[in-house]
Amino acid sequence: MRARKVVRLLRLGPRAWLRLAHTLAVSRRIEQSLARETLDRTARRFGCELAFATPPGRPGRPPLSTRELRNLELAARVLARPGVDGTCLRRALVYGDVLRDRRPLLRMGVAKSGGEVTAHAWLELDGWSLDPMALERFSALHAVDRRGSR
Repeated sequence: MRARKVVRLLRLGPRAWLRLAHTLAVSRRIEQSLARETLDRTARRFGCELAFATPPGRPGRPPLSTRELRNLELAARVLARPGVDGTCLRRALVYGDVLRDRRPLLRMGVAKSGGEVTAHAWLELDGWSLDPMALERFSALHAVDRRGSR
C-alpha cells in the first residue's frame, strides 16, 4: 500500500513536488499568520482581499486555466493530509495563494440551521464563487459602520 503512494507521488513529477512542498509551507505560514495577525492582513499576505463591501459573486465555475486547476488539485491533496488544517478558511487562503495573480476575494458567511449558527469562508474570482454551494447555504457578511447610527 505504501509503495503505491510513493509510486503515485513519483509519477506527479518535479513541478508537482515543488507545488506540494510550497503548499505545505504556505499552510504552515497561514497558521502562524492567523495566530498573530488580523484576518484582513493574513488574507492580503496570501493574495486575497477580505470582501465585505461588494455583493457576493454568482454561482458557477470561474474560467480557470489548466495550470490553475492542476495547482488547486495539488493544494487540495495537501489540505486533505492528516496534520494539515484543511478547514474552509485555511483552504480558501491556500487557494488564494495559488490564484494570487488573479486577485481573488475572500468571502465570509454565516447560516443558522436547527438553532445553530455556522460560519464558512470561500473564494470568489472575477465575480464567480469557487464554492457555489456557499452562496446557497450561507449569507455573506457585510461591513458594519463603526461610527454608530444614533
